[in-house]
Formats: sequence, C-alpha cells, structure tokens
Amino acid sequence: MKLIRVLIAGMALLAISNVAHSATIIWTNTSGGNWSVANNWSPNRVPTNTDDVLITTPGTYTVALDVGRSYYTTNVGNLTLGAGGGAVGVQTLFIPSLSSQYYILWVNSLMLVTNGGVLQMTNGGMVIYPSSSLTVAAGGTINMINTLLVLYGHLANAGTINVTNTSANPFFGGEIRSINDGSASYQGGLLNQPSGLINLAGDGNNLDTAGDSFGGYEYIINQGTIVKSAGTNVCHVSAPFMTNSGAITVQSGFISMRPFVTQSGGSLNVSLNSATNYGSFQIYSGSYYTPFTHILLAGAFNATLNNGYVPTNGTSFSVVSVLSPDSYSGSFTSLSLPSSVTWQSSYGSTNFTLVAGSAQPQFGTFNLSGT
Repeated sequence: MKLIRVLIAGMALLAISNVAHSATIIWTNTSGGNWSVANNWSPNRVPTNTDDVLITTPGTYTVALDVGRSYYTTNVGNLTLGAGGGAVGVQTLFIPSLSSQYYILWVNSLMLVTNGGVLQMTNGGMVIYPSSSLTVAAGGTINMINTLLVLYGHLANAGTINVTNTSANPFFGGEIRSINDGSASYQGGLLNQPSGLINLAGDGNNLDTAGDSFGGYEYIINQGTIVKSAGTNVCHVSAPFMTNSGAITVQSGFISMRPFVTQSGGSLNVSLNSATNYGSFQIYSGSYYTPFTHILLAGAFNATLNNGYVPTNGTSFSVVSVLSPDSYSGSFTSLSLPSSVTWQSSYGSTNFTLVAGSAQPQFGTFNLSGT
C-alpha cells in the first residue's frame, strides 16, 4: 500500500525543527471548523510542531484537519482531545480522506484522547514518534476507517478503538502497526488496558508489525477486550512479544494469532451463528522473527450461540486450527459451552473441535410409558 510505504519511510524524510519555546494553542470555535483557520484558535494562529494543542473547550463539534499539500502535513508537540464527556459534549478531531492529498498527523510527544474525545480517521494516517505516546483514556474513542496508525512509540488504550474496513478488499482494511527494534529509534507497542476495547469491525483489520523489514521487539499486551465483530475472512493479531490476560473474541470469520499465548485469567471466545458461520482462531507458535516451535494450550475457551441458533446433532465446529509446521499439546484450562446443547470437545492433531450432541428439552418434560 502506498500510504504504508510513505509512513514507514517518513522517519528518514521528515526533519523536525527544534524551537526554543512552545505555546499552548486552544481550540475555541464551538461550532467546529477547519484546523487551518487561525481565528479558530487562541491565540489566533495555527499550531506548529512544538505547540501544546488543546481541543478541550466544552461543546459538541468537529475539528477537520485540512492543512498541507504533501505527504507530511501536520506536526504538533502535545495534543489533548476531549473535555471530559457527559454534559460538556463530544469533541471530534477528523482526519479526512486521501482522495486528493495525504492528510497525516504526526505527534512528536504525547497525544491524549480523554473522555468525550473522538479521533476520527478515514482513509488517512497518523504516526506516533519514538519517545512519544498515544493514550486513550476511559471514555475516549478512536475510529479508524481504512486507516493506518503507525506506532514508533507506545499506545495505551483504556477506551475504545474501532478499526473498520469499508473497502471491497477483505485483506486491506485498517491497521495499527507497531515498529520496535529495541533501540531509541523504534519503540512501538500496544497495551490494551482492562477497560480497553479494540473492535476489529470487518476483515483485513490488523494489529500487526512491519514484518521482516523492521523490528523484532514489538509487543501486544492485552488486559482488556479484543473482538473481531464482523466479516467472514481474517484479521491478524501478531507481534513478537504478546500476552493475553484479557479476552480475545471472534464473532465471525477468524483471527490469526502469531504467536499464540493465553495467560491464566485470559480467554479465547467464539460465537456460533450457524453451521457454516462461526468464529474461530488460527494459531502459530512463531512470529516474523522467531521460529516455529511447539504450542502449549492454556487459559479459558468459551463459546456462545447467537440469534437463537441451536445446532443439530453431529454439527462440528473447528474453532482452533494449528497451522503447519506447528504442533501443540495440553488443553484449555476451562471450557464454557452453551448449556442448551450437549457437547463433545476433541483435541485433534492440528485442531480443536466442538461437536454438538442432543439439544436439551426447553419446555417441561417428556415421558414414555407402556409396554
């Protein structure tokens, strides 16, 4: 993708000027408007790359990032979005489509999306620099539609991140891409905190790395919830270092996890919507940087039936597949399966399968008598 190549190359191409002093620039137009209009800010000037930017004035409005005519358009020092939620309204920063030009926001220090703040990106992109960070507080929201978020720095999420693919291509949607080579130059990684929700709303939406081109130290630490909520194809959740003490859920299609890990207290969860439409996992032991070895199953596995669906006897659901050349051993610490059906679970050589038995009586009892 052109945008991906542009963003990854950006560190080598963009020079950031060092200025002795920074200023605090506050958005004041509660009717909303364009970033490039000086009168929308106090003091009346457009923020520069060392300024502290506050979009925190109460009210419900949208600030549209409209500046620039090149790949690298807008740089800020610190940026805070959100006035606290509730009665003070919703404050949205909108990074629009790339249809005519690249609208890309580069954050040099700290970006904070607080309660009531919404960062909306459509066919756009944003870069978090090394030694900088993006924090989404409880009540804060990021909506990414066919958008690339590149993490040279850290992302901590206690709010909601929605990653959506509206294109016709099931393999190229939105992506949060970490780049971390263990040095000060690349420090990217993702922490999803206990209250955090990352919603992969469709196929081709990935939590990923730059593959063999960079890195080797990227991480995903999931303490909250990661859910694939739509689509019938794949989303990737991949990093060399990954832990899951929260919940990873597939409502339809499948998540490819590389490497596989579920800690004590963590769970994998699937929805069973029909005999042919259900969530599942494909798991690897290795990553781009580590060899395939052996997978040891752990943690909880849970399944739910959706929309009144009750499988007939013998219906089989391959809910976990181990891809060659991997192997696995062990079993999940616990299984929680729908009580309206009796189940058999099978640990095969390359997959874990659920097989429906007989449905339990739903109303009253049924008695046979006589000879």
